[in-house]
Amino acid sequence: MGRTPLQPPRSVFASSSATGRSRTWTMRRSRRSWGAPPRSPPLRPQPRPGPSSAPMRASRAERFTHAAAAVPSWFSVTSRSRTRLRGIAKLASNSAAGDERILLDISLETTGVRVRETVPGTRFPARCPERHVEDDGWFCLGLSSGWMVEDAASASTWWAALEDFLKLQRVAARSGLWPDQNALSHGAAGKHHRDALALAGDVGLLDAYERHVSGERSVVAALDAALTKDGSRLIYGRAACPCGRSRRGRPVLRRRCPHRAKVLALLREERSRARKLQEYWTWMAGTTCCGTMKGCPLAA
Repeated sequence: MGRTPLQPPRSVFASSSATGRSRTWTMRRSRRSWGAPPRSPPLRPQPRPGPSSAPMRASRAERFTHAAAAVPSWFSVTSRSRTRLRGIAKLASNSAAGDERILLDISLETTGVRVRETVPGTRFPARCPERHVEDDGWFCLGLSSGWMVEDAASASTWWAALEDFLKLQRVAARSGLWPDQNALSHGAAGKHHRDALALAGDVGLLDAYERHVSGERSVVAALDAALTKDGSRLIYGRAACPCGRSRRGRPVLRRRCPHRAKVLALLREERSRARKLQEYWTWMAGTTCCGTMKGCPLAA
């Protein structure tokens, strides 16, 4: 699990478990409230797709076959079967000790294509949420990363994410920190974090949102304080919109900004992320801390 990634070279690691979200609007709002966008006309019924109109998803066995066929040059296979690859990952190093060699098992599990140390706990902690190592030593490469491999191209992306993960482990071992820009929140909070990042980018608040998540002061905290309890609108609708949009040289008001729906969605996702993250750490209470990461909640 992780605050936790998967678009190399900068991956974002997260737990594979996540819950969906509802975008159903249930409250009626006046034109002056900054809330849901105007209702759209109902869509015409669309014909159901025929049997050949949707692409087939790869089976578990096909996913593993694609992964096994895309082995990169930095990974040397020592043994293989229909459901398991065992080998050595070689990472270049500037130290006098030479290149790092990490023994890994890549196998076909019920959760897809998974990877861990051949003997969990040898080089990395056997379990550490802050280093994105899950139960039984499985590496968390991203949201539902076990199902990421669909074809040859996505298999190569999966291997690139694994290489990035191993390099970030080296950073974490030396500094006791996992780079924030390469992490999503743990557990079910990861999906909300990912969606909030996308929304923040759409409305020009990405930098402010990332600062907020890392614990720094930003406009996002002020907006959250102005969000109604049900998340339907922001109070102070005559204040300037935080997206920075202007019209005729004057800031656009919150209640008139065309970005208002996305800003509201961002704030709701952030509230969900924070709540799910707190639930995750409550669930993890009592887990032994490995002691390798600074500020780990499990160390308290």
